[in-house]
Amino acid sequence: MTLYRYKFPFYKGSTKSIDLFDEQQEIVGSFQRYYRGIFQNVLDWIIGSDFIINVRVKDATNELCCELKENMNLKSWLRTSWSGHSSNLGDFSLIDKSKIKTEPRMELHTSSGGKYFIRKHFSDRRTFILNETGVTLAEISYDKLLPPQTIMIELKTEELHVLEVAAIYYLFTMKY
Repeated sequence: MTLYRYKFPFYKGSTKSIDLFDEQQEIVGSFQRYYRGIFQNVLDWIIGSDFIINVRVKDATNELCCELKENMNLKSWLRTSWSGHSSNLGDFSLIDKSKIKTEPRMELHTSSGGKYFIRKHFSDRRTFILNETGVTLAEISYDKLLPPQTIMIELKTEELHVLEVAAIYYLFTMKY
């Protein structure tokens, strides 16, 4: 089990780069929100800071290792989805499966056929990432309700990389 930390920004709409630290306080990588054009930036500013979310993840050597892009089509107005590419998982898609906002759920489908579930229960500070068999791969928690929060990621296995987990959780918290 390894533990990682980062500070969630005060303003949710921020495009500032967020550094991820390990137990020895060394930078493992960073991630940041970005817009694919001026239209997305203006639309997100008008509607709200959580309408369009794209994330880029860079490792400690500042090389791109994961990228998530929100799918902008008519179907995504009903159920939000992202397409992504990662050096560990390959091509994948992240689909919002929430029915109510108090019990958010997401599914991650990889191109190799793997499936992962992201779940959070009402009034619980922990979020879990599980595989198809129900084994917990990562547990993410935060220290306080009001920002700026310190997010703690505890990896239970090496199946997922910590930068992928951080990016997925960042999307998860931005949406819910």
